[in-house]
Order: sequence, then C-alpha cells, then structure tokens
Amino acid sequence: MLIHVLSSLLWQPDYMPSIEIGLPQINLDAPRLLAHCFLYELDAFLASDTNRDFVRFMDDIDIGVDTLADAKRVLKSVDLVLQTRQVRLNSGKTLILKQAEALRHFRVMENARIDVVKSRVDRKRKAGADANLERRVIELRIRRGLATRSFDNGNGEKILKRWIGLAATVNASIRPSDLLRLFLFRPAVRDTVCTYIRRFDLSAARAKMLASAAESGLLVDDAAIVDLANHLVETAVTTTSKRHANILRIIAACDVSTYFGLYCKLWLQSKYDTTAALHDTIRSTIETWVLHERLGRVIGAFVPVFQNSLECSDYFQILSDSRNHGVRDSYKFHRKLASDPAAFKSMFDALSNPNTSRGTGITHAKFLSLLSALQNPKAPAAHIETLQARNAAAWRDVYYRRMARRIGISVPPVPRDPASGAADERGMRSATD
Repeated sequence: MLIHVLSSLLWQPDYMPSIEIGLPQINLDAPRLLAHCFLYELDAFLASDTNRDFVRFMDDIDIGVDTLADAKRVLKSVDLVLQTRQVRLNSGKTLILKQAEALRHFRVMENARIDVVKSRVDRKRKAGADANLERRVIELRIRRGLATRSFDNGNGEKILKRWIGLAATVNASIRPSDLLRLFLFRPAVRDTVCTYIRRFDLSAARAKMLASAAESGLLVDDAAIVDLANHLVETAVTTTSKRHANILRIIAACDVSTYFGLYCKLWLQSKYDTTAALHDTIRSTIETWVLHERLGRVIGAFVPVFQNSLECSDYFQILSDSRNHGVRDSYKFHRKLASDPAAFKSMFDALSNPNTSRGTGITHAKFLSLLSALQNPKAPAAHIETLQARNAAAWRDVYYRRMARRIGISVPPVPRDPASGAADERGMRSATD
C-alpha cells in the first residue's frame, strides 16, 4: 500500500508509463512485512500449481520446475502478475539453471559441509569440550576460499557469511587484511564482518583495520560508515593501548557535511571522545542537525554524557535554543528516567535484560538510558544493584567505566587482564579527558 501511495503522489504526463519501483532492501520487520503484502498475490499464484515449488525471501524468488518450457512459462506469468503492481522482473538477475548448475549455484555441497561442522561445534559446546579442530577447519576454509576466489560465484557470499558466523562462534581467527578487503569490497558481507568484530574485545589490529577502511575513500555509501559506527560503539574496548588513536582516526573520517556522516561522528564521539570534542561538534553543526528530528533525538540523548562536565550548562542551553522536537523528547525522557520512579519502573525490565549479541552486552542507546536510570534517587536500591549486576559486560569497557564514574555512578569491580595492566584507565583518562 505504501508503494501505491508514493507512486500515486508522483507527477507524470498521461502518456508516460508508470514509474517502476522496487522493494526496500533493509533488514527490518517493516520492509519485510511490506514485501509480503506487496507480493501476496504472486505467492498465491506460484502456490496454485502443485507441479512447481518455490521459496521467496523479500523479492528473491527461487522456483523449481521440470522443463525449460515450464521455466519460460512461469517467468512470463510472474512478470505479468508483477506488472499489475507496476514492477517488472529484473532480467539481468533472472537465471534459468539446470539441475547440475543449480547444485553449483546454490552451493549444496558446501552448505552440507558447513552443516556438519556446525553440528559438531554445537555438540562440543554443549558438552563443554574444546572445538580446536573445528576452529582450524573454519580458518582454513575462509583463508583458502578467499585466496582461490571460490566465494565469487553463485551463492558464494552466503557461504562466506556462514563460515564467518561460525568463526565468531568458536573464536576462529580471520586475518585483519582479509577483514579489510571483505569490508571494503563485499558490501553484502560487510554487516557479517562487523558482527564478527563486535563479538570480541577490540584488538589493536582490528582497530587499525577499521581506521584504514574509514580513511580509504572507498566507503562512499552511507550504509557502510553507519554500519561501522553502530557496530563499533557496541564493541567492548578493554584497553585503550594502540586502539584509541585509531578510533579517533575513524571519528575524524566522518564527513559532518552529510546527514549520516554527522550522525556517525556524534554517535562515536558520545562514547570514545571527550565531552569538549563532542560539544564542539554539536555547536559547529547546529545549522545541520536542528532541521532533523532524528538527529535532534540523538543529541538530546547525550544528557547523561554531559552530566557533571564543564560543557554541561552550554549543552543544555543549546538544547533549549534549538526548538527541535527530537531534542525535547529525548531530553524529557532522560530527565524523567533519572528522577521519576514510574519512568524507572517502566524501563527496568528492558534495562535489566542484557543484549548478548553485543560485545558490550548492551546497545549504546540502551547504555545511555542505563546511566540515567542509575542516577535516579527514588529507585529502589535492590533494583539499582540488579541493573549494575545484569549489565556486568558493559563495565568491562574502559570507556563506559570512565563515563559512569565521571557522573558519580559506582561501577562494580572488573577482573583485570594481566596483559593490559592496571594503568590502562589512567592512561586512557590522560589521553581522552
């Protein structure tokens, strides 16, 4: 329905055909639901013939028929059904494959091999056994596959994503040089690479790799830098040695003249940079963000970040002068969460449930809410202790510990890694505060 409405709002001469538009490709529930609604009649048509099988994900459709003639006929019928919805088949992406070709295209044998390795990994993890053999197999498959370009054809990138996912499960090593090439030159695999990096504490080599990617000039699409920023703020950084300088390189590479570049810089600075630097960015770009409610919501969410800082009063003055609805909503939310028992109660369940898929155990936006909640003087002491304990993974991050302690929140002790040394936070404070 949304596509129909948007299409009808576009002006076009009576003698021109309707503008052909496709379906949004975003990993969110709303576009998926839109795709299901939009292609409901096509699904019904394909299911009406018991002699063919089909499977669809979004607008990616695989249809199984018996003969070449059947394939031609079903493609013609599918195109006619889609024409009634003002879209057409993409002939450049439409393939007719024989059985042997389909086996190679869909990587049936490779998928079966991965299934075997995955079942062994799951069995060993359940038994508490070490998966050293599987770890070596996964590392070898990824390294050889990239070297021989075996992931380049058919569903090769889907196979690569499955191997990387398994690598994250068993802590298998992928060379930073390979991660860099994947991040820069395989957009379909980029999110999987970011998820793999986020799964572990940020290493010096991976921080350098991400900085090189940000400065490469090859990330011209907004999605790339947004993926990098969103995953990086949710990656645990347990020591700043050889990491902080590279993170600052990534922040400097964000183009604040663009909407998404500014978003990424603000989001990264809110965790990794000083309040003075974040304040300078907010003040110098006010003519850009004041026009956008979403950016206003981001900036208004920095209330706990600026608490007890030298820039606190000027930050609040900027918020007041902006008259931005997003700023107002975020500001009011954080203020209520830090003072109102009802607001604390409404957020308690969400804040006490960790996000185990994040290296920090929590999303960055949720951590900012956690800081506000922990300052609420009217919250029950037992609930405060619960929030502290349930978010133990977040306190492993040196930047999150610094932020919490600066605003007067008592942070639970974290076991130190002997390799990082006890001086890490002191060095970090001198470098960033």
